[in-house]
Amino acid sequence: MIVIQVLGVLVLLLVIAGLLAPMESLGWWAREGREDMRTLHERNIRVFYEGEETAEPPPPEDSGHFLVFFSGIGISDPDLLPLKEAPLVARLKERVGGTTIISDVYPYSPRNRGLTAGRPFAWLWKRLAAFKQARKHGKISFLINVRNAFQCFVSIDRRYGPVYNLGVAEQIWEALLRSGYDPRNPRPVTILGWSGGAQIAVGSAWYLASLGIPVYVISMAGMFGADPGLERVLHLWHLYGSLDRVHRWGTIASPGRWPFVADSAWHRARRDGRVSEIEIGPLAHSGDFNYFAEAPPMPDGRQPREHTVDAIMHLLVEQGFAYDRESPPNPAESS
Repeated sequence: MIVIQVLGVLVLLLVIAGLLAPMESLGWWAREGREDMRTLHERNIRVFYEGEETAEPPPPEDSGHFLVFFSGIGISDPDLLPLKEAPLVARLKERVGGTTIISDVYPYSPRNRGLTAGRPFAWLWKRLAAFKQARKHGKISFLINVRNAFQCFVSIDRRYGPVYNLGVAEQIWEALLRSGYDPRNPRPVTILGWSGGAQIAVGSAWYLASLGIPVYVISMAGMFGADPGLERVLHLWHLYGSLDRVHRWGTIASPGRWPFVADSAWHRARRDGRVSEIEIGPLAHSGDFNYFAEAPPMPDGRQPREHTVDAIMHLLVEQGFAYDRESPPNPAESS
């Protein structure tokens, strides 16, 4: 009986959490979102049409492409990547040339505000985040994942998603400007969304593209729906491992990606040739051989993490977005 009561309370709390999930987006829009958009619009007009110089730093000399990394649902703060993700992002930054990598956008808030600052329950999220960093009390700290998963549902919801995705797109735009992006010389921007971050990457792409930015998306084992943002994504690459079953939940949970819903944004993008689904080897969503793992080694001796980085680098280089600092120059190209 006690077990049933506890389960009943947990289910009730999850229902309440789901109902309250859109409130941050709606509150942001009601209190400051409209004013933020008006100010941003006026600023963009001055830059685009009146030639106003931006006060932002210039990009690195060889940067012709910007890559925005969206963390998975385990993140709690924009300045603190989850333990398993941080080494992969650091490795990408070591290897990638010709690309500026941005990893300080928190995709699970339209205000780029992490869970541990300026919130009524910040004290609770700080404790849970500390548990995650210490790899303790996994069942309790998993509440961070649950909370962020609900924000993915908000992003895909046709009622609340437009407001939510607009807020995230604004944060991406501000991060691009901080990193030296020149609006008058729009360079390609790729949003790399891991797991649940892929949905928000697709959702926010609609608004970024409206600024004249060439937007691409890399879904790294992502779960996303047939979001209208797919209409403006120039190309989406969905990378997944052969041992990964979790990434399929995005297809199962999104009717717009079902085979018989032929007129959805997803299927139109596929017919246009703007979607590539690429299996990148024997990798899993979690556990042994997960995309971020250091061990055990793959059959070819590489770390799973390095295998993932190799796949991303291969894609970026193949598309002409970047070059690999660790690859020897091709004599045919240098002659």
